[in-house]
Amino acid sequence: MALVENVTKASATLDPADSQRAMLWPGVDASVRSAPVHHPVVVRLGSGGSPAYARAWEGELSDLAAGGFTRVVIDLGEVDSLGTAAISVLLTFQRRLEESGGRVRFARLGGGVRAVLRFTRLESVFAIDASIEQSVAALLG
Repeated sequence: MALVENVTKASATLDPADSQRAMLWPGVDASVRSAPVHHPVVVRLGSGGSPAYARAWEGELSDLAAGGFTRVVIDLGEVDSLGTAAISVLLTFQRRLEESGGRVRFARLGGGVRAVLRFTRLESVFAIDASIEQSVAALLG
């Protein structure tokens, strides 16, 4: 599940101009869905990479893609590990976004998530940054 909060609170260290051009995807808040789709959107995924979480992630990410958003940061800072279902959801979302001319970056990977991606040789498939700020800057650049 995506965490609901204000992007300026979540991205306090972003340059003020960048914080106005990035937002957290709050899932149920229609105001973000009507926001300019060219703005980077930060999706903070909930903890756990279990099949139940993967289904929730799939819904959130499908909504984003269907809404036409083309620049997405996926914050994995709260995720301890990734199972095959979660990896599949992330790969599918990345492919869907890239096919429509979009870009996705992954931020704040913990040791467990990074180890799974390294073991599965997917570490080079995803654009990975140490922080949300770096991901947003890369999408804006």
